[in-house]
Amino acid sequence: MALHPDSTENVVQPTVAYLMPMAPSAVDDEIDLRELLSTLYAHRKVIVAITVLFVILAGVYAFSTPKRFRADTLVAPYDSNQGNGGGLSQIAGSLGGLASLAGVSLSGGGDKDVSIATLQSRDLVLSLIKDENLLPILFADQWNESKKAWDVSDPRDVPTLLDGYVLFQKRILKVSEDKKTGLVTLEIEWTDPQLAAHWANEMVRRANAELQKKAVDDSDRHIAYLENQIQQTSLVDMRQSIYSLLENELKTAMVAKGNDQYAFKVIDPAVVPEKKIWPKRALILVLGFMAGLFFAIVGVLAHHSWVNGASNRS
Repeated sequence: MALHPDSTENVVQPTVAYLMPMAPSAVDDEIDLRELLSTLYAHRKVIVAITVLFVILAGVYAFSTPKRFRADTLVAPYDSNQGNGGGLSQIAGSLGGLASLAGVSLSGGGDKDVSIATLQSRDLVLSLIKDENLLPILFADQWNESKKAWDVSDPRDVPTLLDGYVLFQKRILKVSEDKKTGLVTLEIEWTDPQLAAHWANEMVRRANAELQKKAVDDSDRHIAYLENQIQQTSLVDMRQSIYSLLENELKTAMVAKGNDQYAFKVIDPAVVPEKKIWPKRALILVLGFMAGLFFAIVGVLAHHSWVNGASNRS
């Protein structure tokens, strides 16, 4: 179909994009930056005052907070059942029931986990707090040293052993195990470095003593039971198997009675720490400065924006 000269169909219209004005974003950004800097400079005294106030508050906290020290001891848990599986497993089929009645374990492992659990158990912590009378030390702010009495109006507010245990577990004691080496670290954090070192070593000593006593008592009971069973049976094979169990229990009792470090071998005992771990005063002052500067700038800009908005509305 022929196109007429006056036809506008299929005619490309010229673009007019170049006629549209460019958004003055760069100019606006420069104006906004100038206004921002001008606002901050105009309120520089307020910013400095707020920042100094935050630094002062941070300094008061840093220098009034009691120092805390950390004492730690490194120990190696000893698994008393380790290596028993070879010989005892051979008689497990024939004497499994008898051994269970006697309380004798025919399988290795398990003692290490029990030892670590004992090291941070409630009974162990409570015995330490009670035997060394630590409640007045743990709750010194409620204890009147001159009167040797609790400075509380209500007798129900007097700290109990359970209160001491909760505080000890949450803020003082930490036990961790290195899965690669199997070594256990016991840490004590407290305001008195000498007490921190003493408590760390004492916790390990008490755990060893408790587990040693338990092992000796268990072995004595097992030995008495097995000796009784020997007297009651005439079967040679049965007697030999019982003798194997009895020999193992005698070894366990001998090791327990002759080793003060029965459950934990002390690699590095705790020593009195010389450097505090808290408060880190320089860090606190820097954080106080940064926080003060941040809130001062945000406050000045927020106030400036609110004033401009109010004037525009009016």
